[in-house]
Amino acid sequence: MFAALALCLPAALVPSLKAHAETFDLATIDLALAGVPANGTSWVEGEQVPLDITITNTSDQNLGFRPSDANLTGHEACRWHWMAPNSPQTCSGRARYTVTAEDVASGTLKPSVAYEAFRIRGYQGDEELVGTVTTELPVVYQQDPNDPGAPVLTAKVEALTPAPADGYGLGQVIDHRLTVTNTSTSARSAFVSATNLDGTANCRWRNIAPHHAFGRLPHPHSRHRCGLQR
Repeated sequence: MFAALALCLPAALVPSLKAHAETFDLATIDLALAGVPANGTSWVEGEQVPLDITITNTSDQNLGFRPSDANLTGHEACRWHWMAPNSPQTCSGRARYTVTAEDVASGTLKPSVAYEAFRIRGYQGDEELVGTVTTELPVVYQQDPNDPGAPVLTAKVEALTPAPADGYGLGQVIDHRLTVTNTSTSARSAFVSATNLDGTANCRWRNIAPHHAFGRLPHPHSRHRCGLQR
């Protein structure tokens, strides 16, 4: 009885995949891709694209920041009631853009968000529009050809259920553990693309860190585990 499994490397999360950043009078707003398509190759109609929103207060005083308009969901939580100057703050993966049929037909996603600033703590005082960031992301999700790191992963599947003395029986559930190791020089995303194991839907990882070398032997590779069954 063998466990079969294939991994897919949809892309490295490298700087070129950042959606867009713009600097306005009071702040810089950075809208960045924070996930990979479910199928690893392209976004489909109805799929929700996770985004990171990063605000940097570029003024010389503390300010509050709150979204005022967007074609996203979940972005309402990406607010800061009192942000110090020059201290970037990120709202990670909460904002979602829903892919439309028009996006798929045109080959481009167009998430957008606008922010307003407040000079009194707790979103008090006059509202000041900071600006609107609208970006374009390709529907097809591809590896950056300029990425210098080879997309290398190793995977190990371990059976956790001890084998009975008389062998496994028909219909018996066998617990497995999948350990994925990123052996490249760049952060990697990965998911299980084919397997005869159950429970692999959550076996996907974003930004698996690479191993590090500081002029000596490299540190142990970053490992991410996922429970599987057969």
